[in-house]
Amino acid sequence: MCSNINDCCRLRSNADWCRLTPECSGWGCRLLTILPESLPASPMERGALFSRVYRLAETIGVLSCPHFNESELDRLVEDDELLVLMKNLTKDLQI
Repeated sequence: MCSNINDCCRLRSNADWCRLTPECSGWGCRLLTILPESLPASPMERGALFSRVYRLAETIGVLSCPHFNESELDRLVEDDELLVLMKNLTKDLQI
């Protein structure tokens, strides 16, 4: 497991620790900071967003975190309410 993931796991005090912000769960891991620029308009766009998030999770080691549920990505990429909330965070988070 990557040192960032180890550090994050060690600091985790409860399930809310993994949230992107207090108001938004994000992708289920605070280290996954990909935010949609717009609401995906087609299944292909949703697939592309899923791929970007999954590739980042794989690259930085989030998939090895015992608190991360990768199967949730399928559900989250279909959740328009969450995606709009995440899109609107772009202005606030400076990511």
